[in-house]
Amino acid sequence: PRASRDTLRVKKKEKNEDNMEPPSTHTELRELCAVCFDVIRGDAGLCTAQRTRGLGDVECALFVTWKKRSKRGTWDLRGCIGTFSPLPLSDGLPRYARQSAFRDKRFPPIRGEEISLLECGISILSHFEKVQAWDDWEIGTHGVILTAQLRRRTYSATFLPEVCAEQGWGKRECIEHLLSKAGYDGKVDEETLSAVRIERYQSSKAKLSFSEYEKMRGL
Repeated sequence: PRASRDTLRVKKKEKNEDNMEPPSTHTELRELCAVCFDVIRGDAGLCTAQRTRGLGDVECALFVTWKKRSKRGTWDLRGCIGTFSPLPLSDGLPRYARQSAFRDKRFPPIRGEEISLLECGISILSHFEKVQAWDDWEIGTHGVILTAQLRRRTYSATFLPEVCAEQGWGKRECIEHLLSKAGYDGKVDEETLSAVRIERYQSSKAKLSFSEYEKMRGL
């Protein structure tokens, strides 16, 4: 997944004064996925109603992930962008639904005819903690934000909590892939690992296929 340009440098905000809690139940998160489908279908001219008004002002750090079913029946990544800087859900959700669908530079923009093959995933991020050791986090539980000062340059990258488990990586493999993702092409030895700084976080996640979305919306 890729964060917007400034998100890896932004300090997380304190909870807002109303102490509103972000969506966390499976039903709530699946509704957010459905809203993302509403947004990109509306942008593609496939529907007119975009159900974003009821999202409220609760602030969330979030990522939106799109996957596409291949002819082999696998779900292949089609776009993933988000932010670590909490935004009102009514602003952040439609913004990153569009960013991940149409502006992830790793992929061409999603076309209208692809939407029926998509699955949307929502990750609401929480429990950010800076840790002392590069391996002080748990695979499948924590997402990892890596920052490292190497070769007079700062490298930064992140993986959501599910990435390492899905790929079958150990912790060191994960760090190596994060460094590569950040653009570092040198060897990863103990000296390199000593320069790595880690912030771990957790997420509440749900996903929704287009066929499930159709049932939710009665299409």
